[in-house]
Amino acid sequence: YFETVEGSDEAGIRYPGHFSWLYVLNDQVRGVQERANILNAPPSDRSFGFQPDNRNYGGKANATVDGKQYDNLFVWMNDQRRR
Repeated sequence: YFETVEGSDEAGIRYPGHFSWLYVLNDQVRGVQERANILNAPPSDRSFGFQPDNRNYGGKANATVDGKQYDNLFVWMNDQRRR
């Protein structure tokens, strides 16, 4: 989740954080949101515990699933198996 997204097609062009799929597409996401902040967010929190973070490429946490840490989304996707 990013505050703003800077496009690579034209220097200096900024898009709203919703366009963070551009960073996913270009494999530029390195961090994830803190799971505890999201799970413990009160119902009145309109951000649902998410904290936009451009400096840390999407979040300060590392993506960890079943004890394995992933550096990016594509590595995680490659590791998926049919159960």
